[in-house]
Amino acid sequence: MALGAVACLFGLWSIAAPEGHGHAEKGGPILRADIEAAARYSTQHQGLALLVWRHKMVFERYDNGAKRGDKNKIYSVVKSVWGLAAAAAVDEGILEWDEKVADTLTEWKDDPRKSQVTVAHLLSMSSGIDPGYLLIDDDKTLDKLSPAVGLPALSEPGTVFTYGPANMSLFGELLRRKLKSRSTTPMRYLSTRVLSRLGIEGGEWGFDKAGNPMMASGVTLNGRQLLAIGRAFLDGTGRRGRPIVKPSTLEAFEEGSSANAMYSLALWLNAQARDPEAVEVEVEQVLGTDFNGWSHGCFSRAAPADLLVLLGSYNQRVYVVPSLDLVVVRQGKSTDFKDAEFLRLLFGQSQ
Repeated sequence: MALGAVACLFGLWSIAAPEGHGHAEKGGPILRADIEAAARYSTQHQGLALLVWRHKMVFERYDNGAKRGDKNKIYSVVKSVWGLAAAAAVDEGILEWDEKVADTLTEWKDDPRKSQVTVAHLLSMSSGIDPGYLLIDDDKTLDKLSPAVGLPALSEPGTVFTYGPANMSLFGELLRRKLKSRSTTPMRYLSTRVLSRLGIEGGEWGFDKAGNPMMASGVTLNGRQLLAIGRAFLDGTGRRGRPIVKPSTLEAFEEGSSANAMYSLALWLNAQARDPEAVEVEVEQVLGTDFNGWSHGCFSRAAPADLLVLLGSYNQRVYVVPSLDLVVVRQGKSTDFKDAEFLRLLFGQSQ
C-alpha cells in the first residue's frame, strides 16, 4: 500500500460539518481540498507524518520515508506533556498554580526574587531564573534537576519571558520533592496519571545519568501517541474517556502570561488572533533571539483564536482547537516549515 493511501481509510471527507459549504472559518467545515493543500505543504517541507482528528480520525498520512508507528524525537513538545501532568497534580492537590516554589525549594526562602517565584512562573518561562543552557545541557551535569536550584535570578518573576531548560528542570525538582512523601517519582506519576490513561506505551523516554526523566526534550513518540496527548487538551480525558484533568483546570491554559501572551503553562497560544492588529509570529525562528513582540503575536490570523500548540524543534507540532474538536499532528525534519502558511491552507484562507 502506498503511504499516501493511508488517508483514505478513515472516511476522510466526513470532517466537514453537516451544514454549510464555506471554508473552516471560525467554526465552519474543514474541506477536502484544504486538508490536501495543507498535506502537500507539509510533505514538501520534509513532513514525516500528518494526522487530523475531528470527532474521529479523518486523515493519516506518512511521507518522505516514514511509516505508521515510527517514533520520532518530539523535542520541546515534551514540555507540554509535563504541563498536562502539572494540571493533573493541581486536580489532586499536589500543586497549586500560584503557590510559591520556595515553600518546597526552601533554599530560595531568603532570596528576594526566587522567594516570589510561583509554579505558574516556572511553567510559563517567566520565573526570571537564568535559562541554564550551559549548566543543564553540559554532559558533565549528571543530574539535570537539582543543580538548577542554584542558578541565579536575572529578573523579577513574571516580567520577562526567557525560554530555556532551567524552568522545566526546576519544575522537575519541585515535583520530585513533592512526590517523595507519596513514595513515587515524577516519571511514575506521569506514567500512571497521564500516559497510561492515554493508552501510551512504548515511548522512548530519555533520562539523565542520575535517573531523572528529561523535562525539556529527549523523548521519542509516534504520531498516534502525540494525537492522544493532543486530544487530552480537548476535554481532559484519555482512552475510553478515562479522566486525566478536569475541564475547569484546562481553562488555565487559555490565557498567556504578562511576560508572553502567546505562552501559558508550557503551551503556545493563538489567542491574540482576535486582535485585528495581531502579527503572525514564526515562533521556532524567533526563540533564542531578542524578539519582543509577544504581546501582539499569534500563530495564524486564519486559525481560530482558541488554537493551542504543542511545539518542538524541526517543526514537530500538535495543533489543538477545542471549539472544533480538532487535533492535528505534524511530525517533520526541516526548519523551513511555516506555521502561518500551513494553518492558512488548513483553514481555507490561502491567497
